[in-house]
Amino acid sequence: MAIPTLALLLMVSAFAISTGLPPFPPQGSHSFGINIHYRGHPPAGALQMLSRTGVQWIRMDFTWDAVEHTKGQFNFTLYEQLTSDLAENNLSAIYILCYGNPLYDGGLSPYTDEGRAAFV
Repeated sequence: MAIPTLALLLMVSAFAISTGLPPFPPQGSHSFGINIHYRGHPPAGALQMLSRTGVQWIRMDFTWDAVEHTKGQFNFTLYEQLTSDLAENNLSAIYILCYGNPLYDGGLSPYTDEGRAAFV
């Protein structure tokens, strides 16, 4: 595993631990998850419904351009709200840091040294 990838994994893990998410992978003999596309608070009742159906974790894109609007300044408010709502419903999360940011490399996947350094 490359050092930048390990650093990112540790950062996302620390974020999940600090926000009180249940452990991942969920404990037990089986695990069922689903992909969602919410930022901030999901529609009323959505997470409760998922929890009642047996879903134990969600996978969600953690989009770079949603958290960095000014170079070097990050705002995780929308993801913090979602993470809190997940924890209230005993759901775990796998956040996938992905996609480009218009602040770097024209919004494409990072390909310059500056873009790659900013991504990790």
